[in-house]
Amino acid sequence: MLLAGVFTVFFNVAHQTYLPNLVERGELPDANARLQTNLSVAAIAGPGLGGMIVQFVGGAGAMALDALTYLWSAAWLRRIRTPDVRPEPAERNLRREIGEGLRTVLRHPILRAITVHSAVSSLFQSMFMAVSVVFSVRDLHLEPFMIGLVSTVSLTGALLASLVAQRLGARFGAARALYIGGAVYSVSFLPNAFATPGWGVAWYIAGGIASSFGIIVLGVFETSFRQAITPHELLGRVSSVSQTVIFGIAPLGSLLGGFIAELTTTRVTLYVSGIGILAASAILIASPLRKMRDLPLAEGTVKND
Repeated sequence: MLLAGVFTVFFNVAHQTYLPNLVERGELPDANARLQTNLSVAAIAGPGLGGMIVQFVGGAGAMALDALTYLWSAAWLRRIRTPDVRPEPAERNLRREIGEGLRTVLRHPILRAITVHSAVSSLFQSMFMAVSVVFSVRDLHLEPFMIGLVSTVSLTGALLASLVAQRLGARFGAARALYIGGAVYSVSFLPNAFATPGWGVAWYIAGGIASSFGIIVLGVFETSFRQAITPHELLGRVSSVSQTVIFGIAPLGSLLGGFIAELTTTRVTLYVSGIGILAASAILIASPLRKMRDLPLAEGTVKND
């Protein structure tokens, strides 16, 4: 798991950095939306397919088959014929390069706003995830099958978002589409706290659909903005710094979520996480994104209405 996690970070940084080599700047939202469509379909189909595979070949066989799919993925990636620009040979200094990526994020108002908003949201989302299954079992009295079914239904919001994200960008502009995703996401975690056994589970499902929709739309356009406004030679460093900040804070959120649930209740923890994610939207509202419609035309520029 440790090795898989390490290589996943390498892959995520590399593919976000490589994508601008494959498409034009204006096509980044469409390209990211297509990638998110793949992820959303996989997220919905994966659990059910995984269960069937386990049923037929057992748990160990399913894990082995899963490992082979990574080789299948690598074989497809080898078919990409677009030349990759190799950096000029130079003396490398890891500390200096990390500092360059961090300074780029902190000094650019849009990159800073996107990264800080994602990090704060990650903190409170991790609080929710730490207690969500406990809440489903103890408060909503859901059986394991129903928990899986609710999770699958909730992910339909992600599939819908990946299908309409590019249309939202074309209709309203990338910056405003990002705001739409942010608005849906900011209120999506509050309904979870209102869920009750029986028909009250509908609140939980509605919150899940809205949150998965908002997360995908935000992800598509936040990634597109990061790719569009970051100098190409710094994109790998900026992506790695951003992911470290965003995902590095998640364990703290999980710890806080469990701590609050121990002191109070899981429902109170859901209220706290929902209010925290709602408050985080102020970071985007206060950023230069509110004056923009589309992706910047050149690196570091801002296109006003």
